[in-house]
Amino acid sequence: MQKQGGSILAALPIWHTFMSEALKEKTSGSFTRPDPIVVEKPVLRGQYLVTDQTNQVNVHEILYYVEKNNPQGDKPSHPENDPQFYNWENPVIEWAKTNITTELLRTMPSLINQNTPSVDFVSPKNGDYIRLSRTATVQVIAPSSIKKIELYFNDSILESASGDFGTSYTHIFTLKPNRILPQNLLTVKAFDSNNNELQKSIILFE
Repeated sequence: MQKQGGSILAALPIWHTFMSEALKEKTSGSFTRPDPIVVEKPVLRGQYLVTDQTNQVNVHEILYYVEKNNPQGDKPSHPENDPQFYNWENPVIEWAKTNITTELLRTMPSLINQNTPSVDFVSPKNGDYIRLSRTATVQVIAPSSIKKIELYFNDSILESASGDFGTSYTHIFTLKPNRILPQNLLTVKAFDSNNNELQKSIILFE
């Protein structure tokens, strides 16, 4: 064995040989595929973005919005009852006081930065089964004209559309992938006239 990572390189084949010998009499198994988890709460989906137009009163750490023992349930009525709440909440509030100075223009944090297009799937939704979906409907909203949208299935482009679509546009794609896996990634990309790009991805099951 030598320095600079040589010990790791020496250990790998030894460990591989050991495991191959230990498992050679074992039968191979498989994991049961779990049911898909569809998350609806925006705070769990990373849907909101804090900007300089977000009021300080709307900035909280996640335990303010989520009950850790029931994360997809209702917002906790007394988040301060969690022993870790103030350990996280106080630093977040201090950060907001320092970094957010503009008065609130909206009642909720912005969905996205308004300099880039907003893209979302109307259908299918995250966690749906692809066998139930023949088309994919996407909605794009932007401050400048949408010029191009593309649909990808597991990183392979399925279809694209180009034109002068204005600042609000809905497009229906045909959903006919060549190869479907047990779990698949469907992605839409949007581009506007200012060369801004945004993408949204969802998971579809076989």
